[in-house]
Amino acid sequence: MTRVASYSHNQSLLQGLLRNQSDLYKVQQQINTGKKAEDYRGIAPQASTVVSARAALARTQAYKETADEVGQTLSLIDLQLGSMLDNAESLKQSILEALAMGDGQGFDQILDSNFQMIASSLNTKIGNSYLFSGSKTDTQPFSITSLEDLAALPSAADAFANDQNKGSVRVTDTFTMQYGVLADEAAGPLMEAIKSLKEFNDGPMGPINGPLTDDQKAFLESQISVLDGAIDTMRGIQTANGLRQSQIKDVTGQLDDQRIYFETFVSGIEDVDMGEAITRFLNDQSALQASYQVTSMLSQLNLSKFL
Repeated sequence: MTRVASYSHNQSLLQGLLRNQSDLYKVQQQINTGKKAEDYRGIAPQASTVVSARAALARTQAYKETADEVGQTLSLIDLQLGSMLDNAESLKQSILEALAMGDGQGFDQILDSNFQMIASSLNTKIGNSYLFSGSKTDTQPFSITSLEDLAALPSAADAFANDQNKGSVRVTDTFTMQYGVLADEAAGPLMEAIKSLKEFNDGPMGPINGPLTDDQKAFLESQISVLDGAIDTMRGIQTANGLRQSQIKDVTGQLDDQRIYFETFVSGIEDVDMGEAITRFLNDQSALQASYQVTSMLSQLNLSKFL
């Protein structure tokens, strides 16, 4: 015999059991995925906030990637400018030593070696793009390969094929940086000095290879100030590039801070507290087991068994 109220009572117990099953499934999903919900419906009151925060995070990450690329480019520019400066200083030192000893033995080899090293730096590539060519990244900015070719030109400026367009990128919502160095800007004066040295060496008062004549001494002395000017120009460009490196480093640090902030903000809304979730899982599991037991016991109760 079944009581009149037994049906509604059993339905209430069944609903409680199903609710416990649902709660347990939900917390299991949270533990498995690490997220509070599988989609935005589960966090509906904060969905628009999360969407906006994710958009800001994506924008920050894109700026960070751009800033990193610019930083790498600036570092490579600094490296190659430093190499060119070393070669310019080496050439100047060789001239000073020749003047001090009154002998220019091996001068033509020294001149050619420094020229080749500087030319190689000017034609440095990142991937498939030339570093010092401006916007003509597929064009070799220093177009000649030998001192003879340089001496044959009307002017050293004719050896440069770069344009005058430097790179420009936006690295934050409010900051756009112009960066890059042009081949003729960096090495134009230096190549003009090297051209003059080559022309003199190949001219009627050359070659400079052995005891120096008075004319050779006078010419070499005049070139010291020319080389100093070219070196000062290049060093000024390197300093300006270093300032841009410092700027991009600061920007990169700020973007890192923003990225961490937005990731933490989004995580606070979307991600589940794993310790809390495991505690709820254990509680829900116990509640479900209790519901099964109570339902099983009550299903066997009736008036005849009571009597």
